Amino acid sequence: MAALDNANVENQKDVKDLTEAIEDVSVTLDPVAEKRLVRKIDRHLIPILFVLYLCAFIDRYILILLFVEF
Repeated sequence: MAALDNANVENQKDVKDLTEAIEDVSVTLDPVAEKRLVRKIDRHLIPILFVLYLCAFIDRYILILLFVEF
């Protein structure tokens, strides 16, 4: 049981150290760079989301046609 308690204490220390390391790192982007990054992400995500939406729409439409015919 003592070994388990020691492991828990060590894990808590590791988590605390990791949390402190993450808090120490601060990333600041100027507004122009942030805007460019958002546009780049949008240029990559919007077409993929459009294709997925289109596939879902076509799937629903085909199902509706199948039920109407029978």
